[in-house]
Formats: sequence, structure tokens, C-alpha cells
Amino acid sequence: MARKKVVINPIVGERIKKLRKEKKISQTELAQKLNYETGNTVLYWENGRSSVPADILDQLADIFEVSIYYLLGKTDTKINWAKYDEEHQEILSAIEKANQFEDYLKSIGFGIEVKPHGESAIYILSRNEKSIEISAEAFEAFQESIENYIQFEFFKLNERKE
Repeated sequence: MARKKVVINPIVGERIKKLRKEKKISQTELAQKLNYETGNTVLYWENGRSSVPADILDQLADIFEVSIYYLLGKTDTKINWAKYDEEHQEILSAIEKANQFEDYLKSIGFGIEVKPHGESAIYILSRNEKSIEISAEAFEAFQESIENYIQFEFFKLNERKE
């Protein structure tokens, strides 16, 4: 199947060359990452003698950690928003998971308070007039321990049923 070609755009070649040099990657190394045998193809792109296939633009954006729009000269911002959004979603997912665990603890009678502590946080857990301060890392380990315990108990219940 023939690859879709992008109209030869000298900016694409210039940006590939600039990014490649910033990453200290030779033309041959870049070609190999893209499953080409020699660096000649990269040389032709950089010199504006050949167009870059659309699927390769996507791979180049990943390799250089920039957006396709940057490679095409549509923006001067290098940020790969798709990657940012993916990382952003992972952070949001982790926050949501922590919030659900906090809600669970509250539902079984624990008080919970979160205080900023440098770039992290301190969790204050309380119950029956007793409290304990733990780091964010310890809180995550506590959460994982509780999840593992619940899975274990579920496994035991399931074994009894059979």
C-alpha cells in the first residue's frame, strides 16, 4: 500500500534537522528508528528534496516529543498536546482513585484531612479521638494494602462458594 505524501514543505525538513541535532541523533540512526535502511531518506527530507509520508510525521512527532503541527510549521510551540493530555488523564485518574479511597474511609468512620507538604502532602487519619499523620507515599501504600486485603477476602468468599 502506498503511503500518503505530504506536499514538500521546506519547514518540515528544517525542523526535522533541527530536532535531530538537538537530540544528537544521526540521519542514519533516525532512519533506523523509522525502519529505513539508510540515512539518505532523512537527508532528502531535510534538504526539501522529498516529502515526508504522513505516518512517518506521526512517528517523528513521537521521537522528538513535539506535535505534528510543529513539524509542519503550523505552530512554533513544540508541545505535543496529545501526550500532555494522556499524562494529564493519568494524573486525573490517580486523583480520582485517591478521592474514592478517601470517601471509602469516611464511610467507615475515619476522618481524613490532607495538608500540603512541600511538593507532596501529609494525610491525617483520625478515628475514635486518635489520629496519625502519614506521608502521601505511605497513604498510597496503605490504600494498596487495603485493596489487596479486599481482593484476598473476595477470593476466600469465592472459594467457599465452590
